[in-house]
Amino acid sequence: MKFIFIFLIILELSLRRSSHSLILKTGVPTKDEIMQNLPTANIQCPYCWETIEVLVDCSVERQEYIEDCSVCCRPITIIVESSDGDVVNIESRTEDE
Repeated sequence: MKFIFIFLIILELSLRRSSHSLILKTGVPTKDEIMQNLPTANIQCPYCWETIEVLVDCSVERQEYIEDCSVCCRPITIIVESSDGDVVNIESRTEDE
């Protein structure tokens, strides 16, 4: 009985290792790798007027999203325009502008 139990544990561990290495071999970037490759931009919070750094996804030509200020925690509407992987224009507005 102990032999079967130990065998099952070894089998499960080897399956975990092989599936993990299979994931690593696919070349799919992890979330941390993606975040490290995103360019940053400085914006000014329209509420507290502090300059904060935000990550910008330049794979989309024009996007608008809401991100909380890292200083005052109020919602900032961020509008980004990019071209060829570079930020062309970035604006920050209050939520009701």
